[in-house]
Amino acid sequence: MAIKFVKKQNLSILVHQGKYLIIASFFLGALLFWLAGCNTSDPVKGILDNAIGRLEQQSADWRTVVEETRVDLIKAGQSTLANEVQNAMTAAIGDAEAGTFCVGDYFRNRLKEDLTRIRASYTGEKVTLIPYFCNANPPQIDMSLPPDRRSSIIIYGYNMDPENVRVILVNNNGQETDVTTNSSGVSNLADPSPYKLTLNLGGNGVALNSTSKLLRFQLTDTEAQTLNVIQPVTPIGVQVNVHVQDFGWMGWVDNPSAENNFVGVSTRNKQIEAIQIRLLDAPPGMMICYSAQLQDFGWRPEVCDGTVIGTTGAGKRLETLIVRLVNAPADVHVAYRAYIPNQWLGWQIDGGKAGTEGRGIPVTAFNVKIEGQ
Repeated sequence: MAIKFVKKQNLSILVHQGKYLIIASFFLGALLFWLAGCNTSDPVKGILDNAIGRLEQQSADWRTVVEETRVDLIKAGQSTLANEVQNAMTAAIGDAEAGTFCVGDYFRNRLKEDLTRIRASYTGEKVTLIPYFCNANPPQIDMSLPPDRRSSIIIYGYNMDPENVRVILVNNNGQETDVTTNSSGVSNLADPSPYKLTLNLGGNGVALNSTSKLLRFQLTDTEAQTLNVIQPVTPIGVQVNVHVQDFGWMGWVDNPSAENNFVGVSTRNKQIEAIQIRLLDAPPGMMICYSAQLQDFGWRPEVCDGTVIGTTGAGKRLETLIVRLVNAPADVHVAYRAYIPNQWLGWQIDGGKAGTEGRGIPVTAFNVKIEGQ
């Protein structure tokens, strides 16, 4: 009887062990099935991943990569995605032909970013692509143009998402103002396409003025593109005041540079006895200096910037003038000439003698102008 009992006990143990083995085998099979499912890759995503990886190589032939990707997507039953890939290549080539492409490996980089965007749209993943600026139209902002001719700036490139761009206005003093949105909180940026971004400068857009120096497009914390604001240049001018025999001081005259625009009294033979000359809108440090030969006094020491040279009330004629510029910009010169009774003498430049030195003939009118601007 004891032997039979032992056999039943062993059988019971074997039965229980078999149950556990079946249960364990079931869970192991389920685990292997789940793991196999997790490792199953999406062939469409794999096609796009492969293309993006190939385009990251500088030696990649972008045309071959795009064409093979398009064919593979069609084989995978994704004709819509294949059309998107074809459209991306067509748009890149079209922009290049229109002159809106970047320097460097433009096609490869742009198509890599385009395929990344297409993949994100297919998988539903969220990606943030760094905006890349190629060029701007116009390339700078000319403030001499009327507002309706500088109402917007178009930036060409790729990944042109206004949410990823900040616009900073910098003035001549270095002060920075964020002008990404207007005073109402509306964005000054618009993105007609991923390849074009428009900045509004008119109406309620970015307000530029005479102190504006540049616009900085902040792409990341460390990357930025700038666009210069060109302010209208005011030409350097000159003012002259003369003291004339029997008339006294005649008053300041701006840019007396022609036969019908002069200082003095040419038709009455009234001699100039004293003169003042000064500049208008000159850059800092620039001066105009002049010396004169006077009746009975000879050459008087040079004076500058509106200082009187000559005599008042003594009846002494001014016979010759020398004028020159100090610290003038390159290629900027002063030209001047004297009128003596009945004739204009020739133009002199930068230190030449205008008049009749040593002949006792008075200067009765005078022209002067700034040239080379």
